[in-house]
Amino acid sequence: MRRLTFSPIRLATILTALTLPTCFSLPHLDPGNRVLDDFNEDAHLTPTWSAFSPWVCVPFINRRQEGSDAGQDGGLGGEFDAGQLANPDGGQPVSCSVGPGDGDKPANNQALVSTFDIVAPSGSDPFGVAITTTTTSGSVVDLTGFTQLLIDAELYSTTVGQAMLPSGTKLEVELGCSTNVRDTAIDQSVNITTEAVGWPQIPALPLEMFSSIPASPIQTCLATVDSISFKVQLGRATPGTPIGGTLELDNIAFK
Repeated sequence: MRRLTFSPIRLATILTALTLPTCFSLPHLDPGNRVLDDFNEDAHLTPTWSAFSPWVCVPFINRRQEGSDAGQDGGLGGEFDAGQLANPDGGQPVSCSVGPGDGDKPANNQALVSTFDIVAPSGSDPFGVAITTTTTSGSVVDLTGFTQLLIDAELYSTTVGQAMLPSGTKLEVELGCSTNVRDTAIDQSVNITTEAVGWPQIPALPLEMFSSIPASPIQTCLATVDSISFKVQLGRATPGTPIGGTLELDNIAFK
């Protein structure tokens, strides 16, 4: 058998090729969406994103400050007054559970179901229902790396003898940032068809379109988010009028 031999020059060339950095052309991979919650049946009301605590559902009246336009549209930091809206039958005004969801969407058929049965208050203060999750104590999340909020939602009346929710009822999303010294929350209205038969198609919500009152840059708030709320702000109704409805949420994600 003939023994292989290497010249010093050839050996140096081989060693150089082995020790020099090698460049590879790797495709850019989309990390995918950050799912806030897809309401997996086993998780109950605990969000998929572990940075957030279980969802709570409460009624609210957004008290207007005297001599102002009420400033921001409320937040869990003091403008929610959960004790003023009563159930006409004396029970809990708002319930919060996981139930059948949007069967056309993967990966499960579960959704958050919040049913409300309240009495319209007197006065002109905005009122309604808030479905909220907060970050774990003392923490915040940075959403500046995302551009859109994706949601599936359905909003409809359940009042006996009343076909529709009060005129002017709307759904809003509020991102809370209580540690921000300038704006403690930013919000955006959701383009949703109420009373739709089945789950309506909801366009993605651009994060850049969230706003505050008075208007100011929102990046600081997006970088320090500590709560996310879906708020059903009900239209005006004669004081004492019973208002019943259901909001269902599913497949909430940031893109």
